[in-house]
Amino acid sequence: MGESAVEEKSWSAEWSEEATKQLAKIKRKNPQMARDLEIMLDAAAESGNPRSRGKGLKGNLAGKWRYRLDDYRVICEIKESILLVLAVKVGLRSEIYKDKK
Repeated sequence: MGESAVEEKSWSAEWSEEATKQLAKIKRKNPQMARDLEIMLDAAAESGNPRSRGKGLKGNLAGKWRYRLDDYRVICEIKESILLVLAVKVGLRSEIYKDKK
């Protein structure tokens, strides 16, 4: 009887079209790293508080969040209203912050 009557909503993680393409490139070179990046993002969402992991960004990426795994970074938007962690970019640290306009 100790169960809560309130159903707890859970966060989910998704990859944008651009991030999915970038992840596919990583997968061709390093399949294990691609799997680890997917696992990391899922774990951040499943933690119930995706801001408890990673780091908030500043400057031209203010409002976005980044998660780090070795030399790779996943840049995300955290959509509180729908409990979604949306990966918008993924890549090597040396490349991901470069503005490609």
